[in-house]
Amino acid sequence: MVFTGSSIFREWRERRDFDADWNRDGGLSALKAVNRGFGGSMTVDVLRHAASVVNHEARDVKAVVYYAGSNDLSVGVSPKTCAENFVAFVENCRARAAKKDGSKVGVVYVGVIDSPQKRAFGLSPAVRETNALCRKWCEETPDSAFVDVEATFSNPDGSVREEMFREDGTHLVAEAYVAFKAAIEPKLDEVLKGVLGKSAPDDEDFLPPSMRSMA
Repeated sequence: MVFTGSSIFREWRERRDFDADWNRDGGLSALKAVNRGFGGSMTVDVLRHAASVVNHEARDVKAVVYYAGSNDLSVGVSPKTCAENFVAFVENCRARAAKKDGSKVGVVYVGVIDSPQKRAFGLSPAVRETNALCRKWCEETPDSAFVDVEATFSNPDGSVREEMFREDGTHLVAEAYVAFKAAIEPKLDEVLKGVLGKSAPDDEDFLPPSMRSMA
C-alpha cells in the first residue's frame, strides 16, 4: 500500500510513527504500507511523479491512499482540475500495473480537509466541490473509495475542531492522526477486499509460489 500526496501525509511519518500506525501483524494490515507524501505538492505534482511514487517494479502495490488538492485550492486551481488530475493519476497507476502483470490497484481518495485556513479564505465551497467530484468518480469506479473526513474535523454544529490543527490552521497535531486513521481504515479495508478478492491475506500470500501448498 502506498500513501501519497501533500504534507498532510508527509507529516504522518514525521510527527507520528507511521509504521506503527499502519504496519501491523494480521489481516489486511499485514500488507506493508509506505508513505510517499511530499510537502508542498499539488495534484499535478503527484501526477507528474506517479511512476516514482507508485513504483510497481519496486513493490507489489495493492492500493494507493491519496491526499492532494488542498494546496491547489489555496492557489486558485479549480476543483475540476483537481479531480481531473486525481483521475489521471489513478489511470496511470492502474495502466502500469495492468501492463506489468495484469494486477489490480485499489484507490482511496481522502477528502480535502475544510481546515481553519480554508474557511478563513472562503475556500470551503471549493473544498466541497472538489470532494463531491472525487466522491462521484469513486462511487462510479470499481475498486475505489472516498473517505469523507468532514465529521472527523468538524464539531456537530459544523464549526471546525480547532484542537486538531496546528497554529498555521492547515497542518495537523500529532493526536489528530488517530481520528484521521479511524476514518481512512474502513474504506481502505473495503478497497483491499475487492482487489484481493477475499477478506484478508492468507499467510501463504506472502510466500514465494514454490513454497505454497498445493491445496
